[in-house]
Amino acid sequence: MIPDICWSLIRAGVDDPALDAAYEYCRRMTLSREGDLFGLGAGLVPAARRPHLWAWVQAVVRPDDLLDTDGPVAVRRADLDAWTALVRDAVARGGAADPVARAWLHTMRTCGIDPAAYLDWLTALRTDLTATGYATHADLDRYVVDVAVPFTDWLLRVLDLPAERLRDHCVTLARAQQLTNIIRDTGDDARRLGRVYLPGEDLTRFGVAPADLCRPRATRPVRALIRFETERAHALWTQARAALPALPFRIQVVWTMGITYYEEILRAIARHDYDVLAAGRRGFTPVWPASARS
Repeated sequence: MIPDICWSLIRAGVDDPALDAAYEYCRRMTLSREGDLFGLGAGLVPAARRPHLWAWVQAVVRPDDLLDTDGPVAVRRADLDAWTALVRDAVARGGAADPVARAWLHTMRTCGIDPAAYLDWLTALRTDLTATGYATHADLDRYVVDVAVPFTDWLLRVLDLPAERLRDHCVTLARAQQLTNIIRDTGDDARRLGRVYLPGEDLTRFGVAPADLCRPRATRPVRALIRFETERAHALWTQARAALPALPFRIQVVWTMGITYYEEILRAIARHDYDVLAAGRRGFTPVWPASARS
């Protein structure tokens, strides 16, 4: 039997040993992530698209991980700048030694993703180094559209889906995912990074001060705030489900897995009585059975 990685690379038309190794690296790194949603979902994606999915995951999480470390802002900025320079150089030279950059460059070419759009996205991510809060939900939404919509659009292209026709769905999906992550990470972001993504107008409405989000346990007003935000996120996921019939069946399955994954995060938060401060992000991360991760 041909191993999945080999069959996927054959179907994707990849026959360069260095590129094979780069995609294999992306696959292993994707499978190693806790709560391995995309690692499991890749098995339902057509074989020819799997290598591109692995490269997409790593191209998105690499800069995100650089920004979410505990180091000083100057160090995180330097790390992001280094990654940006590496990708820019790879685009200019048509290749890279770094396995993620090598695989992602090939994926962008194959899937019709503009490298300039990826570099612009890396610039937009720098907002996380300076912004410490958003006054209104509209302000937060603009940040989400700038940061999350692009990589969701690239996912559609990686899966060979009609990105333009599914644009509205792409935006809804990005909003739902980002809001869910923001809710889950509320305490972690406030304590470690000094960031409060939840809108200031919502904090005021529920009588919550930013310092309240740094406590070891959530107060009653914080729980009420988090419940309000989870209800908003649930509504977005309901909208996201409405687009499922427009997708090919196998992609519907993958999309349903993703929506269910994030809805489970919200249900776990509810089971903890909306105390996202005590459990931390790891307490709300669904983990697939080990037997499903291959």
